[in-house]
This record gives sequence, C-alpha cells and structure tokens, in this order.
Amino acid sequence: MILFGGGSVLKFEDAFVGKVAFVLPYSLEQETASMASDYPIASRKVIVHLRATGDAPILKQAKFKIAGTDKFSKVIDFLRRQLHKETLFVYVNSAFSPSPDQLVNDLYDNFGFDGKLVVNYACSMAWG
Repeated sequence: MILFGGGSVLKFEDAFVGKVAFVLPYSLEQETASMASDYPIASRKVIVHLRATGDAPILKQAKFKIAGTDKFSKVIDFLRRQLHKETLFVYVNSAFSPSPDQLVNDLYDNFGFDGKLVVNYACSMAWG
C-alpha cells in the first residue's frame, strides 16, 4: 500500500509485515530527472529509412543513423547531395512533408515505427 504523508514524503508499506519498509523523498523534479537520464535525447540516434518514390533514383544504402537533435533539414540536404538534385520532395510515412526546422527526434517519437523513421523522397510531387 502506498501512503502519502507529511508533505513530499512517499511511504511504502510492506503488505506482509505491515511496517514501513523504506521512506523516499518524492518530488516531481527528481522523477523527471530520472526519466531523462533513462533516455538521453542528446546522445540518442535515430535510424532513418530513405525510400525512393516515383521517378527518384534508389540509393545504394537506404538506412542511415542521425543524431536526434539534428533538424530535418540535414536529412533533406543529405538527399540533395546524394542525388545531385536541387528540387526534391520529401515526405514522412508517405503522408506529409515536415518542416525543415523540426527535430528528427520529435518526428521519430510521433511518426516512427519498428525502430526507424521512414522518409520517402521524390523528384516530382508525389502526394498532395
């Protein structure tokens, strides 16, 4: 049984013995700090799977790792250099074109699946 007592102290009672097993100071700052240390955003890498759409040339290597703190514009610039194209249409999950200033980490958290962020690219407009 969990009891809250005396302000910001969390008490945990052992159900079998009926005595307090331990007392921990509890604060929201400590909880969020421990959660942040479990998944450090700065060191997290995101796997980006690049898929050709329409008449776009296929890359020899389609999967890349990129730092989560990088902006999506870095993915777009990489594709432009690899494909030697100035005009390029880039979509996430064949659905929408994200803003170049969005973080790759945010896109992965919201639209990634199977451990990767799927990015489709085309030389002409593929989806509205």
